[in-house]
Amino acid sequence: MHALSRARNAVGVSGLALVLTVAVAPVEPARAGAVLWVIDEPGAYVLPEIELYQVEIVASDVTLDCQYSQEIVGNGVPAVHVIGATDVTIEHCQLSAGTSFGSKGLVIENSSVVTVHDCEFVVAEARVVDSSQVTFYSNRFNTPRPDGMVFLRSRDSDFFGNIVTFSRGDGLRIWESERITAVGNAFTRNDEAVRLYRSVSSSVIYNHLYGDQRVLDIEGTNNLTAPNDMLPP
Repeated sequence: MHALSRARNAVGVSGLALVLTVAVAPVEPARAGAVLWVIDEPGAYVLPEIELYQVEIVASDVTLDCQYSQEIVGNGVPAVHVIGATDVTIEHCQLSAGTSFGSKGLVIENSSVVTVHDCEFVVAEARVVDSSQVTFYSNRFNTPRPDGMVFLRSRDSDFFGNIVTFSRGDGLRIWESERITAVGNAFTRNDEAVRLYRSVSSSVIYNHLYGDQRVLDIEGTNNLTAPNDMLPP
């Protein structure tokens, strides 16, 4: 582990002075000059005017509005990582895995009541792990890898109105989860559009599945997977 030096900077957001915790990044895997930003207090945040390689959210009652001001490139770590938090909103962010295959644009872990909307994932997967009441809507996944959106051991969550294109794996993977609802999404030219694996009581309906190599792979019970609009590759 690299030793991290820490600094605290006051930044004004919507007329409020909020305290942001910034850690100087190790040389690897981050790009030179990029830093880790830890949000550990409730509040409404915009991105600071520094180059970031990761935003880590460990506080509840947080809104992060990236305002599309910069692309956060993880390169070996999630670009945004939400850990053990409740009532979090992430919006207008551009998240990338960079050149590190398997890196995540966003990981939500052991959290609840999280909303992600109007974000762009560039060559990056979003993953929800051991979490509940997570909602993704109006996001775009462009050439995500290895998958687009993954729900793992999660429940009571929604994925609607998103666009997933050219995934090298699954556009959407619902994995050992329950009561996940995917409605009104567009999956185009993915290796596989949607995969349900050991999942129960989930719904994948009214989606547009266009030109995917494989469309639906279903393993589980009490899952609803029709109707959907399907066109062959």
